[in-house]
Amino acid sequence: MVLISSAILLQDEILNNTREYDYISKEEEQRIDSIYNLYHNDKITFLQLLYNKELNGDWKRQNFYKPTKEELIRGALYEWVNDKGFNQTMGNSYGRYDFKHVFDSCPIPTLLCEAKWDLTWKEEKAELFRNNHPNAKFVLFEKSGHSIYHDEPELFFLRIKEFVTSLKPVSQGEINNWLKQTNIILAPQEKLFENEAHFFTLIDNGGLEKALAYYNEFKLKNENEQLFSENGMNEMGYSYLHKKEYENAIKLFEMNVESFPDSWNVYDSLGEAYLAIGNKEKAIENYKKSIELNPDNENGKKILKEMK
Repeated sequence: MVLISSAILLQDEILNNTREYDYISKEEEQRIDSIYNLYHNDKITFLQLLYNKELNGDWKRQNFYKPTKEELIRGALYEWVNDKGFNQTMGNSYGRYDFKHVFDSCPIPTLLCEAKWDLTWKEEKAELFRNNHPNAKFVLFEKSGHSIYHDEPELFFLRIKEFVTSLKPVSQGEINNWLKQTNIILAPQEKLFENEAHFFTLIDNGGLEKALAYYNEFKLKNENEQLFSENGMNEMGYSYLHKKEYENAIKLFEMNVESFPDSWNVYDSLGEAYLAIGNKEKAIENYKKSIELNPDNENGKKILKEMK
């Protein structure tokens, strides 16, 4: 198993923070915002949006070296071409599981490739990853961003070759023993996602009022069990927000706040929904709460500053 600049799938606040905007100047930020405005007002196409925002500084979020114009064009043309529904499927499942301790006794040879300048996460992410795979070989690439194989190809493929040539057989018995141990951690999470899938189907098919009644009844009967995950409900709330069904989105985000009151992200989402309907007082209240829980919430700080 080779993991390259991969998501860890741990529930840790550090992973909710990013360095992506640390090296984008104020002037670049303003130009990128103006390009998004052109796109939202149907003045440019999606491909033009992708190319022009990268050209005006957005490339810094994921790259160590500045791409050539030809590379930017290729990225705009091909990077977001994938199977229908792929992004939504990945978005709905990403970040839901907590893989803490899952790999403690993993017998499968693993190579972790991390980049010093992968701005997708804070620097602490690499060490978290390393700790979650205690038996893995770890390599930190000093001159790479998110795409290590692009930024340091010679060193990257050399490390891959060294890893592959060192592999030894793993017995099926070792793998089966490990799977039994992982099931103890992952089975309860699967149960949560079954509850969640049923609840979300009820929201979509039965309407929000029926779903709210079911939610209240579930809480009374299952004090120690969750009906949905934080990320799952956040995705559901945004699906209604994007459809401009603001009242429903707010109710769903409020449900998430009630279930996960210590999460900064649920308040950030609720603040965004209130801002969408022009309720600045409620938006400010929730963004402030979000920043109180997570002082590194740069997006929340930016929006509060703009509202003031």
